[in-house]
Amino acid sequence: MCLWPARQRPARRQSLAADYRTRDSVVRATNPRGFMHGVRLGLADGYSPEEVAPKLDFPVLLISGREDRVNPIDDNAAVLVKALPQGKLEVLDGAGHLPEVELPDTVNRMLRDFFG
Repeated sequence: MCLWPARQRPARRQSLAADYRTRDSVVRATNPRGFMHGVRLGLADGYSPEEVAPKLDFPVLLISGREDRVNPIDDNAAVLVKALPQGKLEVLDGAGHLPEVELPDTVNRMLRDFFG
């Protein structure tokens, strides 16, 4: 059963295919060792970002997409930036969970400004 009207099906399929290609390229470009380290850290008993963040004694830039439904800002980045002594949060309108893929020029400019 298709939930979209017939005239929207081809456009929706194209959109889904483009989303899949984007996600596939991001996953393939992700360092497997780093990814698994993050997974283990997230699942570790006793891990608390609020306890770890204050120990970071260097500037940290958090970039979040306002439309992120995987890690909503209020549940993730907003909590972390409050705990980071030198944290800075940039929120991008028009981006979701992968702002570096969705708005690469904007993210690259932010990184250059931050590290410059």
